[in-house]
Amino acid sequence: MPIPLHLLGAGAVTSVGMSLPSSAAALRAALDSFQDTHFFDAQGNSLRGARIPLPAPGDETLIGGHKRLADLLDMAIEECLYTAGARTQLPERITCLLLCPEKRSSYHHGLAVTCLQRSLARYRPNTKPYYAHIGGDTTDCASALALASQLIHKKHASHVLLLALDSWLNTSDITQALQQDRLLTEDQPSGFIPGEAAVALLLGPVPETRAGQPPGLDIVGSAQAQEPATLLSRAPCYGKGMAAAIEAALAQAGIQAHQVDLRLADLAGEEYFYEESSYAWSRLLRADLPADHQFIQPANCLGHIGAAFGPFMLAYAWHLSRISRAPGINTLIQLSTPQQVRAALVARVA
Repeated sequence: MPIPLHLLGAGAVTSVGMSLPSSAAALRAALDSFQDTHFFDAQGNSLRGARIPLPAPGDETLIGGHKRLADLLDMAIEECLYTAGARTQLPERITCLLLCPEKRSSYHHGLAVTCLQRSLARYRPNTKPYYAHIGGDTTDCASALALASQLIHKKHASHVLLLALDSWLNTSDITQALQQDRLLTEDQPSGFIPGEAAVALLLGPVPETRAGQPPGLDIVGSAQAQEPATLLSRAPCYGKGMAAAIEAALAQAGIQAHQVDLRLADLAGEEYFYEESSYAWSRLLRADLPADHQFIQPANCLGHIGAAFGPFMLAYAWHLSRISRAPGINTLIQLSTPQQVRAALVARVA
């Protein structure tokens, strides 16, 4: 896999912030915006959710299905380009990759093309940059990065704009999650809070020289593995798949588990994944961690943001590097799904 990649800019819209800095500040302060939704469980109790608020009182521009989500994606792209110094113009020879959970439920059918074409038309009105939709499981972020790396290293694209858009707050996803007993309810304390997010990352080749450049983030490791004991199979999980993914990503980055300064995980409340994470980490850690090591679970503030988890955690690590708040140079990101695939990413402050 032809990693590494350099992260040039990032933007994010979440339930706790309409920009990446505000979202990151809320995460560092352990703030959330969980509130009752218009969805109900089998007992008629309102479900808790993490919805992105309207930008201003009385502003209804974000109300509506595809239009609302496309507007969120617009905001993330605009921030991403601004932080990368591109302002509102896409770089030449850019490829756009979109992570969107089209296969999770019928609600997302056609959402990828609708939102992406609408957003790209704003930044490149007279041309149509190449774009591709990648299945929106949480672990598909690793697949998207592998494709981005190939495109850039083989000179098929100068930059890749990696976009992620997800929302659990729709009837189809809520119904399916309730049927699988995965949501946080009075009868299911080990469930997740549905959330939503839009994230944009601008990726390019690692620069040959760092002189005169602000601190940034390089993605130096990425791996996937299979876990036979899936969530819905009810089989006991010993974390072997996640451990294999983490071990491979760390090896690609040239480090070991005890050298990880910041560990980010998509753990969102379900006991199965907490146990898996603990088992996997105990299989790999053989020495003391750095004194300033941090283990952060963004879902504690954002809820479950699905396909946006991986890109958001990369954006968060990038933001910490820019404001000199990273606990160290090495960041590990771990990603799981209810299916068999497990993924891990390693990023390094540069």
